[in-house]
Amino acid sequence: MRIIAIAVVVVLLLTAGSVVVLAQQGPSGGPGTGMQEGMKKEYTPEQFPEVKARVLKMLDERKARLERERACVEKATTHAELKKCRPEPPMGGQMHRGGTGQQRPQMPGGQGGQ
Repeated sequence: MRIIAIAVVVVLLLTAGSVVVLAQQGPSGGPGTGMQEGMKKEYTPEQFPEVKARVLKMLDERKARLERERACVEKATTHAELKKCRPEPPMGGQMHRGGTGQQRPQMPGGQGGQ
């Protein structure tokens, strides 16, 4: 009886572990979406100029967003104004900067970084 109980526990743990692994993978079977997914795909020489133009456009948009954010930060004189410079993450989630998942350090005075 004890061996059966141990076997059931092992099966449950293996099942739970596989669910966690599958949940961490994206819809394509691996992590990563957006521009990275598009860069992994092979294109014909005829498609290359269109793909290159789309990537350059996304980079220009990101650069413009960062320049607006930098100007806002330079203009800020209080912590509240500084917080307004950072865009809100979609659906209230935390943004993962640099793909590390690290949180911002605590600000002096006990105020959080977000």
